[in-house]
Amino acid sequence: MPTLDAILPHVVPYVLVCARLTGLFIFAPVVAGVAIPWRVKALLIAVLGVAAYPLAHDEMLGAVRAGQAQGLALADPARLDLGQLLPMVFGESIIGLALGIVALMPLIALDMGGVFMTHSMGMSLARVYNPQADAEVDVVGQLLSMIATAAFIVSGALDALFSIVLATFERVPPGRLGPSDLPLELVVGTLHSGLELALRVAAPVIAVVFLALLVLGVLSKTMPQLQVMTVGFIAKILLGLLALVLSLPPIADAVSDECGKAMTAAAAWASQVGAEAGGVPQRGGGGG
Repeated sequence: MPTLDAILPHVVPYVLVCARLTGLFIFAPVVAGVAIPWRVKALLIAVLGVAAYPLAHDEMLGAVRAGQAQGLALADPARLDLGQLLPMVFGESIIGLALGIVALMPLIALDMGGVFMTHSMGMSLARVYNPQADAEVDVVGQLLSMIATAAFIVSGALDALFSIVLATFERVPPGRLGPSDLPLELVVGTLHSGLELALRVAAPVIAVVFLALLVLGVLSKTMPQLQVMTVGFIAKILLGLLALVLSLPPIADAVSDECGKAMTAAAAWASQVGAEAGGVPQRGGGGG
C-alpha cells in the first residue's frame, strides 16, 4: 500500500518556497493583475514551487549541515510546528513582496506621470476604468501604463524578476531570513527613482502647457475681446497631447532603462543578501 512518509518531510519546506513566490503574484507587473484569476495564480505558484524546490531544498540542507558543523543550533524547517512556521511564511513572503514592488515601481511612475500631465492639461475629469488595476485611472495614465507594461515585457524584466527570486534561494535558504536581510534600502531607493522618472516623463507636457498659459496670459492683456477661457482650455489639451505624442519614443526608452536599472538593483541585492545574516552560515564561494 502506498505511503506518504517520503513526502511529508518536504511539505513545510515546499510551503516556504511557495510563500516566497507568492509575493510576486501580489505586486509584480503582469502576473499580479486582477485579470488573472487567483486560481490560476495559485496553480502557477504551485508549479513554479515544484521547479524551484530542488534548488531551495539543497541550499536549506547545506545551511543546516554547515550550522551543525560550526556548533550552531539551526532548526530544520522540515520539523517545525505551526507556531514556528507562520512567522517564517510571513518572512518568506516579504522577499517576494519587496521584489514585486521594485519591479512595479517604473509602471507606477508612468501612471503618476500621466496624472501630472492630465491635471496640467485640465483633463482630470476624464477618468476611465482600468480592469488591470481594478480602479478608475486617468486616460493618459492608462496609456502610459500600457506602454510601461509592454516595455517591461519586451525588455525581459519579467523573466529577470523570476530569475532573481530563484537566486535568493542560494543566498537565503527557506526559513533563514533575518532582519538584516530585508531589502528596505532597495525599496526606498526604487521609490526615489520612480518619483524622478514620473517627473521626467511629465516634464515636456507640463512645460508646453505652462508656455501656452503664458502666451494666453499675454494675449488676454493685448486682446481683451479674446475668449481666453474657451481658447485656453482647447489649446492646453491640443498642445499637451501633441507634446505627449512627440515624447512617446523617449518615454518608452526611459521606462525600459528604468526597468533595467530596477532589475539590476534587485539582482545586486539578491547577490549580497544573507552575507551579513547573523548566525546563518553561507555556503562556500557563494557570490550571486
